[in-house]
Amino acid sequence: MPKGMTRGSLEHLLFITLTVAIDYQRDANILWEVSRQTWEDPETQYLFDPEAIHQTHYKKVTKDLQKYKVSKKQKKDTNIWRTVGITFFKKWNSDPTRFLESCGWESLEILRRLKTDIHIFYGKPVSDYPYLRGDKIGPL
Repeated sequence: MPKGMTRGSLEHLLFITLTVAIDYQRDANILWEVSRQTWEDPETQYLFDPEAIHQTHYKKVTKDLQKYKVSKKQKKDTNIWRTVGITFFKKWNSDPTRFLESCGWESLEILRRLKTDIHIFYGKPVSDYPYLRGDKIGPL
């Protein structure tokens, strides 16, 4: 856990959720370490606040995800991070537990919704939870 974070808090849940979203083809220990560094830095901590992600320009989010190398693939990781964050902001008032509650706290329903919830972006369907819905990461 990052310094100054309370176990089980909303901050903790967002920290875990957003970090897991880009946990693909990565050394997990390095990813969690750089994610902790990012949260502990007052200049980049906003990256774990869905409303702040929504209000921050794409290029700044991309740059800040690079500061400690949370992002390995700039465009792809920024798109994943922003999409997940903005989804939680717009649909769930920045609180992932509201999503879980809407699924009745049922694991199979959560996994189903992670795979099927979409929004329309420039006329195309886009997953609300890219990479959180995969067979490896979804169960996490």
